[in-house]
Amino acid sequence: MSRKDKQFYIDQIDSYLEGRLESIDSIKFESEIENDPMLKEQVELHLLSRSIIRKAAEQELKNKFLNSLQASNKPIDKAKLLPSVKLILTALFVLLTMIGLSIFYLPKIDRLDNSETVVALAEIEDPSYTLVRNHSNLPYNSTWKNATMEFASKNYESTLVILDTLLNDSNFLVDHKGKYALMRGVSYLKTENFVSAEESLLEVALGNPYYDQAEWYLGLTAFYAKDFDTARIRFQGIVNNSDHYKVSAAKSYLKSLE
Repeated sequence: MSRKDKQFYIDQIDSYLEGRLESIDSIKFESEIENDPMLKEQVELHLLSRSIIRKAAEQELKNKFLNSLQASNKPIDKAKLLPSVKLILTALFVLLTMIGLSIFYLPKIDRLDNSETVVALAEIEDPSYTLVRNHSNLPYNSTWKNATMEFASKNYESTLVILDTLLNDSNFLVDHKGKYALMRGVSYLKTENFVSAEESLLEVALGNPYYDQAEWYLGLTAFYAKDFDTARIRFQGIVNNSDHYKVSAAKSYLKSLE
């Protein structure tokens, strides 16, 4: 990792703790912290180090104040001030060393404005809009329409509740099993029910118009469930298919797993 990359992470943590990030950037960074235990540990370490430095600085100010009161009566005892100065310098050295070393081992966390970014689960794009568009030549019923409206509004838990009511509609499932399983699987993924997400997405059969999208979300399901071996296999399968619509994104996730 380059010095520039390390400095970015250090500056990002400083800006976050000091409230200098824009609102949207702060929300994104908090999402990264929540989803990355190692980054969360570094932020906590940073807080601890800043606390040590602050306490040392406070003690230094107290010493200076006491010495200024006694200045007219006796000379300042520089030997007594020396330990406080050393404490501050030591704390600064420890802070920079620990952050510098630990940042080197941080997993890749790309900036969210990068076109090839591994993002937080909540930021992952939903399936193509054709999934929820109301085609007049298809027999959509009112229940399915309600489910698609909730899904488009990112109300995934509500979507799942509505989709469950279609489980007994065998005629509907026969005609629309692919998009039903895809919507259900992605909704489970977004609510972090990874087992149910995989079970549903695997129901989209090879040859189904939504199979390529199911492949992509199966890779994401394994990745965010931290089953990285399976994620590598699935993303590599997408990369090996030059016609797949997510080749570039799959390469990004594979690179993050190196």
